[in-house]
Amino acid sequence: MTGPAADNRILFINFGFFKFGSDDKAHAGSIVLSVVLLGMALLIILLGMFSENAAWLDKVFAWIGSAFTFVAGVAIGRGGKDNSAD
Repeated sequence: MTGPAADNRILFINFGFFKFGSDDKAHAGSIVLSVVLLGMALLIILLGMFSENAAWLDKVFAWIGSAFTFVAGVAIGRGGKDNSAD
C-alpha cells in the first residue's frame, strides 16, 4: 500500500527513501504510538544529560522502554496477520 492511492489506507508514510502504508487500524495505531514513545525516550535521554538527580531518570526510562517494547511488538506482530496462508 505504498502507491499514490490505495483503498481504505489510514496510515501513509513517505520520506522518499522510505514508504509505508497500512489499512489496519491496530497496526497503524501501534506504529504511531511506538514513534511517539521513541521520541519521548530520546527526549528523556536529552533531559537526563542535564539533570543532577538521575534516580527519577532510571525509573521513567525503564517505564518508557517497556511500553515501547510492548507497542513495537504489537506493530511487528500485526504486520503479517492479514496475509492469507494460501
